[in-house]
Amino acid sequence: MKKMISTIIIITAALLPLHTEAAEDNWELTKNSSGVKIFQRENKTTGIYEFLGITSINKSYESIFNIVNDVTTNKYWMADCTHSSLVKKDGRNSFIAYYITSPPWPVEKRDSVISVTVRPDRKNNLIKVTMKSLNKDESVKLVKKSPSLVRVEHMDGYVILKKTGTSQAEVRFFVSGSPGGNVPDFIARWGGWMIPYKTLTGLKEYISSKSADK
Repeated sequence: MKKMISTIIIITAALLPLHTEAAEDNWELTKNSSGVKIFQRENKTTGIYEFLGITSINKSYESIFNIVNDVTTNKYWMADCTHSSLVKKDGRNSFIAYYITSPPWPVEKRDSVISVTVRPDRKNNLIKVTMKSLNKDESVKLVKKSPSLVRVEHMDGYVILKKTGTSQAEVRFFVSGSPGGNVPDFIARWGGWMIPYKTLTGLKEYISSKSADK
């Protein structure tokens, strides 16, 4: 099952209105529920399915970023995530994170070592977080591979947080890549939409619960 993430779509395309984006970039709306829209398309070059989730959250984009950027708590809202930890900082705006996920049957448990880069754009009131999995040779140098887990090596994606009001932001989550292991194409294609959907609904619920605690 596709967990997070192929090549990054250009940011200008990601910020186009929904109807224009779906029409011009061949996005097909596959789910619209709980304030979350999920689009799907097939990359004609790679044959890999790509997924884009879009929602709105009543919180400043800086506040949402602080939650997204706290790797240790990602496991509380990311799709099927059971473990999230910071491996190392690569600089002020980049770091390496480690995740373990437990997708629904029949997909086996997976782990991934992800390189994350943060690109703030204060002029346009947005923050873009790009993610890319490390290949096997790079990842094992940082996190030993467990024989009980399938390591995902081919994933790319992004999260864009854009200010749309005083305390409101649009959140876009793009994910594409190979799930790794023996996953039939029809399962990856059918279940891939659940990752951005469950991630965005999980993020909204987590933010709501944090606000209620205050």
